[in-house]
Amino acid sequence: MNQLVVQLSEKIRTEATVWRIIAVIQVVIGLLTIVFNLLAGSFGEVLYGSLIILIAARNYKLSADDLKFVQIISVNPIGIVSKYESIIPLIINLTYNIFVGGVIGAVACVFGFITRSFVVKNKEGFLALENGVNGTNNPFNATQYNFNNQ
Repeated sequence: MNQLVVQLSEKIRTEATVWRIIAVIQVVIGLLTIVFNLLAGSFGEVLYGSLIILIAARNYKLSADDLKFVQIISVNPIGIVSKYESIIPLIINLTYNIFVGGVIGAVACVFGFITRSFVVKNKEGFLALENGVNGTNNPFNATQYNFNNQ
């Protein structure tokens, strides 16, 4: 496997692990928020606790998607630049994690920015690798994958 793909895979796995840990912490915080506010009779905060749990579920799903992406690029390293080129998904993720998940979600977002920075700095290498993969002898085609929807 190409060294760039190996390094990227390590970064993605680290990011996914951090997100899973954060998601578990967010679920605990959400459940505690719900329980304590139900006991106190403050039902408005119950909704907030539920929102934290929804954000945790989304964060966990994104980590699972990242781990699937690692499996795909280890066999067929395509779509890497297109997945990380836009910074908008990271900013959206950072925004809702700060407003709902607090500082803990923002800390995990740093790993996404680090991974994106690695891809952007090595864009030419990833594109050259992808162009080599998309040669005429390759049964895969990069257009069949869409990794931008995260």
